[in-house]
Amino acid sequence: MKNRLHLTILIFLSPLLVAASCNLGTFVAKNTIGRIFSAEDYERGVEDIVVHRLLITPLATLTPTPTPGDQAESGESAGQAGRENEPEASGESGGGEGGGSSPNDDVPSTRTPTPTGTVSPSVTASATGTASPSATASATGTASPSVTVSPSATASATGTASPTLSPPTATSTIPSTDEPANPAQPSATPTNTPTPTATATSTFTPTPTSLPALSSSLKLSDPTGEIFPNGPGGDTPITYTIRVANSSAVTAANVTVRDSLSATFTLDNTSIYGPSPTVSGNTIVWGPFDVLPNTNKEMGFKGAWPYAPPTGIRGQLQINTAEISATWLAAPILRPASVFILYPPQIYVIAATLTPTIVLQTDSPTFTVEVANDGSADTTISTASQLALVDTGNTTRFTTNLSAATAVPADGQPYTLTFSPASLAAVTPSTYRVVISLSWLDENGVTDGGIFTDTGTVGVLAPPAITAAATPDTSTALAAGSNFPARFWLWNTGDVPANFYPGVDTVEIIGSTDWVNFFAAGSYNASCGDTGLWQGSNASTPSNMIVRFTISATTCGDPYQWQPDPTSSAIYAYFDIGSNAPTNPGTYTITVRTTFNNGTTVNQVDFPYVIP
Repeated sequence: MKNRLHLTILIFLSPLLVAASCNLGTFVAKNTIGRIFSAEDYERGVEDIVVHRLLITPLATLTPTPTPGDQAESGESAGQAGRENEPEASGESGGGEGGGSSPNDDVPSTRTPTPTGTVSPSVTASATGTASPSATASATGTASPSVTVSPSATASATGTASPTLSPPTATSTIPSTDEPANPAQPSATPTNTPTPTATATSTFTPTPTSLPALSSSLKLSDPTGEIFPNGPGGDTPITYTIRVANSSAVTAANVTVRDSLSATFTLDNTSIYGPSPTVSGNTIVWGPFDVLPNTNKEMGFKGAWPYAPPTGIRGQLQINTAEISATWLAAPILRPASVFILYPPQIYVIAATLTPTIVLQTDSPTFTVEVANDGSADTTISTASQLALVDTGNTTRFTTNLSAATAVPADGQPYTLTFSPASLAAVTPSTYRVVISLSWLDENGVTDGGIFTDTGTVGVLAPPAITAAATPDTSTALAAGSNFPARFWLWNTGDVPANFYPGVDTVEIIGSTDWVNFFAAGSYNASCGDTGLWQGSNASTPSNMIVRFTISATTCGDPYQWQPDPTSSAIYAYFDIGSNAPTNPGTYTITVRTTFNNGTTVNQVDFPYVIP
């Protein structure tokens, strides 16, 4: 029984002994540290002391300010935690929910912390941004009053806020070690309500750094606008100037200019000037270079555009662009310079437009031809222009000039040139080659022109000509007063048909009144196959006897076309007369006269007969 009692007492006292040993260790630690630090330091806690001895200051943490209800709850929780952590041994525990005690503390110590949190943000800015510094501080003690400070500073620059806060404190009574074993529990509610006084106000407004301004930079060409080729071989010499202008108050640093030229452009490498130029192929690069405030840098070069006239358009636009760049530019600045090259008039004769291509030797034709201008400059073709007919031996047989100056715009459209009418009477019927020589003013006002030898051909034809033969022929001597039957053979020796109109055009056989009983005996027309085409009649004048044949019907055409036959081998018609020869010796003429083309053309053949 006694052993059981001892065992029970031992079991009951074990926790107390363990707790006592813990308190003893705490006591020894407290006394050891107390030799170096003050009692007030001890009250701040061993952890803080150690941390301060290591020169490490923990970042103050601010928590939201507790409401009275939250404070009570917080105090109660802290007291509970204090009771759970204090040793149960008498004389070594301070008891209470808000603090602890030390055996070496002689006088109760009271601290009344006052929240004095101050935020002093410091902002350093170099670009646009927003700084919103915030910090939280937490008081250490039985009660944990806290304040929340969220100062924010807005600036037009990016910055770093480094607030410095003094943590707020609360009032708490720390009992001494001489207090009774069971002192009255201190209130967990702080005796004052800390009021945050931290204020964050940013008074810094950073000003953005201004950038250089190169927008007034330009590129020029000389000549400019619409220009004409005036160089060797028709090239167009040109000078380009680039001016990089800085209209700002700061220096434009590390500027580079690049000019990439067309592969067809002929660059004069010796003409390149400006800051640090380099050439690679047809690309020129200047720089990098600096442009001081409100100044400019100039560079340039010379070259030539080739002679390359387009077809059917007014000219050719050539654009050359300079590219200005720098590391601080968001995108390169492009500066183009353009010229419009007007090439010379390009006149050509449009094929198969020449008219007429068949003319009569008796005509005075009006020749026309169509031309077009495929160049890029308008022009006017002058009256010095000529059309000529050239034979197979390259001898000119006929010429005529342009009847009036004719404008030919550079639009590729056809324009008609009209030449003055001229007689072909001196031109032997044949086929001729047409050569046209045109004269105009070029793009520089200088007389220019062209000769076109493949314009076409013109056939000059002999007009219709009715000729005749007689039986008997004139070599036969006639006896005076003898019977004289005669037949006259007629045919067309021209190159085109002779048109006979019924009732108008005639074949007449005329003799003097010396011929006796002169009358129409009949006719025959091979092409129409009958004698019914012609109707004969007799007529007379005081001096002549006339046998007249006219077309009596339209069965062979209206008009009747007496086709050409250059030889007498093909007789188309004959006409017969009857008469008695004159009675007196002499020469007596019989005339065969034809009227055709509606009475406008007359052919006449005389047959002189001799009576010995």
